[in-house]
Amino acid sequence: MKNIPFSVPSEKIIKARIRQLTFGSRPRCPRCQRVSTVRRSENRYRCSSCRRPFSLTSASWLTGMKLSWPTLWRLLWCFCHKYQPQQAAWQARVSLKTARDWYGRFRRNLPQRTGKLDFLTCADEAYFGKRKSGNQRIVAGVIELPGKEVRLRVVPNVSQDILEGFLVKHVERDSMIYTDSHKSYQSIEWLGFAHDTDNHEQNQLKKTVPIERVWSFAKWHMRRMYHHVWAKNLPEFLCEIEWRFSQSEIFKNPLTFLTETLMPVPSR
Repeated sequence: MKNIPFSVPSEKIIKARIRQLTFGSRPRCPRCQRVSTVRRSENRYRCSSCRRPFSLTSASWLTGMKLSWPTLWRLLWCFCHKYQPQQAAWQARVSLKTARDWYGRFRRNLPQRTGKLDFLTCADEAYFGKRKSGNQRIVAGVIELPGKEVRLRVVPNVSQDILEGFLVKHVERDSMIYTDSHKSYQSIEWLGFAHDTDNHEQNQLKKTVPIERVWSFAKWHMRRMYHHVWAKNLPEFLCEIEWRFSQSEIFKNPLTFLTETLMPVPSR
């Protein structure tokens, strides 16, 4: 297996980047947000106001990290570039369990994409996982046209109330929604949406092709990178798919990912 095709920055450079993203120009206490801190070592600080210690990672989802900074950088690079956990474990010289745990942490700390979709949209539902293993779940999805903004959520069933509630939550009223001919969508005009359908049984696919592309991408990514995803991890996997499909540039490198996911300590 080939090594990753880039040179990992030094630990000093990585910590400087993390420090800039987390604290800005001056370290701030994550508890009281004051800048009156005393630096005790390279990674440790003590707040002069509340007298509590804090570290470079204690104010973010990196808290409790036991990896070295270059190892974290390698794992994050592999995640951004769709390496399988087994490949990432080899590249970072960690166990497979550690690689899987950190992949899960990366997914869980992607911000939830918010805001309702507008104008032209396309909605559908899909099944993920195998029924015989008890791991199958239903996912409702909607995509905004002509862009790539998408919303994906696990739903308990495909009843009319569930799918209508999903559309009301994620689509602006007066928007056009293209769906298949599933009976649960037949009354969405009463909710204030314009509605048009494709009958898949008659090979009508033109209007719903965009959301079918989302399902194709999601299942291809699942097989290529993870082989399968357990039902308990499906919501965080769907969040990853939303970002990879709608705003893939954040996965360009570890720094762009951390810029999007590390929340700066607010100033007081």
